Amino acid sequence: MSRLETLNLSACLPLSDDVSHPESSSITLPSLRTLKLRDSSPEVLQFFAATQVPKEARINIELSDTDPKSESFGSLFSALRKGWILSKDMVLDAGVSLGQSEIVDLRIVEPASASHGFAMSNEDDELQLRCWFKNHDLPPKFDVDNPPASLALTLKGCNSVIGNSLLAALAERLDISSLRSLKIASHQFPTVETFELFKGLTKLDKLAIWYSHDALSNFLEVSKKTKDDDDPPFPALRSLQLHGVDFDEDLTGKVFKAVDALGTALDDRHEYHPSIERLIIERCTNFDEGHWEQLSCTLPEEVRLVWDEVEDIRRPPDDSYYGRYNRFEYDWAGRLY
Repeated sequence: MSRLETLNLSACLPLSDDVSHPESSSITLPSLRTLKLRDSSPEVLQFFAATQVPKEARINIELSDTDPKSESFGSLFSALRKGWILSKDMVLDAGVSLGQSEIVDLRIVEPASASHGFAMSNEDDELQLRCWFKNHDLPPKFDVDNPPASLALTLKGCNSVIGNSLLAALAERLDISSLRSLKIASHQFPTVETFELFKGLTKLDKLAIWYSHDALSNFLEVSKKTKDDDDPPFPALRSLQLHGVDFDEDLTGKVFKAVDALGTALDDRHEYHPSIERLIIERCTNFDEGHWEQLSCTLPEEVRLVWDEVEDIRRPPDDSYYGRYNRFEYDWAGRLY
C-alpha cells in the first residue's frame, strides 16, 4: 500500500470492542494524500492509533455517533495527532518536524443552516470544523474553501454543549496558538464559553461572524476587558467581518439599538486597546444607510468601515406588529424609526 494516494472508508472500520480483531503493528501509508472516514468516534480513534499518514494528506472525518460522548473527543484528537505524521524513514533532514504543524485558519460551520441562511433546529443539525495547517496552502478569503481544508470534521446531532466540548478538545490536543483567522457560520455557536477559548490568542487578527447576531453579541461580551484580565481580549484582532447577520434577529424592532451596541462596544474597546482597524458589513439583513451613518458617527476615526450598500430590510407584513407591543424606537438622530 506504499503507493496508495486516496482512501475512502465508510462504516466499515473494525469495531473498537471486537476482541477477536488481532493486534497488529502500525500501518504506514506514505503516499496518501486524501483520507475520508465515516464511522463512530471509537472506530476512528482506533484507526489513527494503528495507522500513520503523512502530514501532507488532507483528512475528512464524519462522525456517525448517534449519542456522541464529549469525553471521547480528546482521545480522538490525540490519536489523530499521533498518527498524522511523517514516518521516520521518510525524513531525510534530522531537523524536520515529524508532527503536524499549527492550525492557522479555523472555520466553524453548520453546513445545512448556513446554506439556508437561518437556524434549523432538528436532530440532524451538523457542526463542521474546517482547519488549515501552516504547512498547507490557505484559502484567500472567508467565502472560499479552496484549497480544501487540511482537516474537516463533521459531527451530526450536535448541540451547543457537545459542540463546545468538541472545540475545547481541539484547542487542547491540537495546536491553535498560531491561529490567525477564525470564521463562525453557525446559529448554535459560538456561546460565550466558545469565544473564551480564543480570546487569549496572540496571533488571531481576522474574525468573521456569519448569519448569527447571537454570535456577534457573545463576541462583544467576551471582548470587553474586565478587571480580571491581565491582557485585553483578542489582542491581535485587526479585522471583523459580519456577513449575513440579521440585526433584527429576534424581531424586536430595535435595530438601531443593536447597531448602537456594536458601535459602542468597538468604541469602548478602542479606548484601552486600539486594535481593530477594519469592520466589514456585507449582505446583512435589516441594515441600511441610516445604520451605516449611525456606525460611522460612533466608531473611532481609525476604524475603517466597509459596507457593500446592500439593503435587505425584512419586517413582519403587519405594521401593527410593532405598535401592539410598543416596540417603536428612536434612531441616533432622534427620528422615530
